[in-house]
Amino acid sequence: MEIAFLSPNSIRIKGKQGILMVDPGVSGAKQTADVVVVLQASDAHKNFAVEGARLMIYGVGDYEVANIKITSNSFAGELVHAIRIDGASVTIGSAKALSGLAEQLNETQILVVRAGDSLGQAVTALGPRVLVLYGEGATEDAKNFGKEGLTPVGKYVISAEKLPQDMEVVLLG
Repeated sequence: MEIAFLSPNSIRIKGKQGILMVDPGVSGAKQTADVVVVLQASDAHKNFAVEGARLMIYGVGDYEVANIKITSNSFAGELVHAIRIDGASVTIGSAKALSGLAEQLNETQILVVRAGDSLGQAVTALGPRVLVLYGEGATEDAKNFGKEGLTPVGKYVISAEKLPQDMEVVLLG
């Protein structure tokens, strides 16, 4: 799977059979995706610059499209999405929502965090093998995990079979 940076608030996860976009923009070139998820429930009214989306997720529930399974939970008006794609478990959310829901979520192999608020104990509780940070404050969050001087990358490619043994921190930008 490929996790790509689109903007400080938006990423794309491309699997073998489908594409998921997180908080796509409302202007600019249209992106193609099978499913769109938002991290703020209040973003439901936006007309995103996405074409081909078969599913737009704005709330809590269980969903499946293009062989991507998604379970969405809510905390203080924000959403966290637990995803199964290409045989890997991926959890996506803001630092605030992940911290609030950490005890209710299952462990995940890949944790994707839109930085902002402190992650607190969320990372420890979720036990990821890969921590992907993006957004404003991502560099600071990386430093909190002892990863200073990380160079932001435009995309990160990983497969379930090649997950690192020790937690790897990736900075998207």
